Amino acid sequence: MVSPGLGPEWKPERSKLIVQLHALNETFWFNAYVDESYPSAWKRPEIYKKLKEIACGNAATGNQMKVVVRVQIGRRQIVILPDQDIDVGTVAADEELTVTARDGFVNVQKVKRPIGLVGATKSFSI
Repeated sequence: MVSPGLGPEWKPERSKLIVQLHALNETFWFNAYVDESYPSAWKRPEIYKKLKEIACGNAATGNQMKVVVRVQIGRRQIVILPDQDIDVGTVAADEELTVTARDGFVNVQKVKRPIGLVGATKSFSI
């Protein structure tokens, strides 16, 4: 299935990635899970351009990101921001990413995952 905002180039068999919108507390995560056999699939011009558009259209407001665009290739994670891409590297099973914004600056870092469930989560397939 493809969202009306995404063209046929986003179909998994063509794009070699699956996208998902995930809500965590007040932030939405637009996740692009890349087929590990095609690790650069997310860099194809039509895909990358749309990822940047989503990142630019949902930049930080105040001290919070509305939408975080994340590319995941196996355990390697990359956060797409309006002005840069941050390759976080390998994120271990007991780690997660945190993305915070303050005064126009965005901080992305790996942190140890808290034990137990923190915040409500919902996933939406696109």
